[in-house]
Amino acid sequence: EEKRRKREENKKKKGTRKKKRGRKEGEEDREKRQKVKGGCQAWREVGGSGPRQGIGRGRANGVPVGRHGGEIIGGERPDIRYSTKEAARLMSQPCELGIAMLKRLARYLAGVPRLVQRFERQRPPGFLIGYSDSDHAGCLRTRRSTSCAVIMYGKHMIKFLSATQKVEALSSAESEWYALVRTASVAIGVTNLSKDLGLKVDLRLAGDATAASGIAHRRGAGRVRHIEVGTLRLQRLVVEKIITLSREPGKDNVADLGTKHVDATTLNRIIDKLGYVKVDGRSSLALRASLSLLEPATQRATV
Repeated sequence: EEKRRKREENKKKKGTRKKKRGRKEGEEDREKRQKVKGGCQAWREVGGSGPRQGIGRGRANGVPVGRHGGEIIGGERPDIRYSTKEAARLMSQPCELGIAMLKRLARYLAGVPRLVQRFERQRPPGFLIGYSDSDHAGCLRTRRSTSCAVIMYGKHMIKFLSATQKVEALSSAESEWYALVRTASVAIGVTNLSKDLGLKVDLRLAGDATAASGIAHRRGAGRVRHIEVGTLRLQRLVVEKIITLSREPGKDNVADLGTKHVDATTLNRIIDKLGYVKVDGRSSLALRASLSLLEPATQRATV
């Protein structure tokens, strides 16, 4: 009985010790888990004592944030399309990295307030060309790739698209293939629109990935096992020569702008190819609200 009593007492003592130790360890583990499960795992690069630092949903440091304004600006300007897309992805769970991206984007817009697209006179080229590119596993949080599609009609840019792939590609060939299929779908839509306008054009695709070109010229998945079967419909269009493929070196591929952050030299070179010019000041066609103009209207409304 004494031995049994001693055993029970030792168990109670060990239990109290474990509880005290478990509380400390549990709090530390809970904090670590919250840091890992936070909206952004790259918060340590920016600084701070936590992944979100008291930032509420839809608010950043007490300032309300939204994604619609960034989509409107980014959709019109190809130089910030990738940046606005990445910043908008972090708006559901704001973090310090997202705030740093917005600040950097605001500094760039302060230096380059206007970007004007110029359509120079040209002869009808007779074909549309779609440039495609992807950044395999570019997102450090989800390991998803980014696709970019640029549709050109001669020297005129018709469409610029930068989007995160919904499927997690296991190889660079797979991500490049998904980007090529996305570019082809957008280009086919533009050709159908041109037919409605009475303009018949051929369709060409250009990219810097030989693996994606090899998948397009065969029938079936081949050795590529993890691939969306629905994307293989592009093979028929390539085999029947409805769409022609060509290789574009990575340095000359304008779709590189929508897959990752590039340096100033590359940015200016691609923007020039797309037909854009950086301009200072404010456009004369921009809407301006003046109190002197609004006062007569308010007076009439009150009368």
